Amino acid sequence: MFEKVTVSSWVAISDGCPIHCEVGGSGVAHFVCGELPDGFEFQIDSEALREFVRQGADALRDMDSRYECEETERLSPPEPESAPST
Repeated sequence: MFEKVTVSSWVAISDGCPIHCEVGGSGVAHFVCGELPDGFEFQIDSEALREFVRQGADALRDMDSRYECEETERLSPPEPESAPST
């Protein structure tokens, strides 16, 4: 059953940030990003986690595709300049 979010937060999680997860039975997982007591914690039920993982996988595919395009552009030789016409 859907319940409203009780707290709204914005968090930036960067490469190298420790992320820990503990499963609390068959219906809930508890995540900690960073180290306690200053880390960010959230709890998510199994169906919400499935959707979170699905959305995350879609985001990673998009990010990887964009990275590949950026690298192709970066490694491509510049177009030769055309000579001015007189």
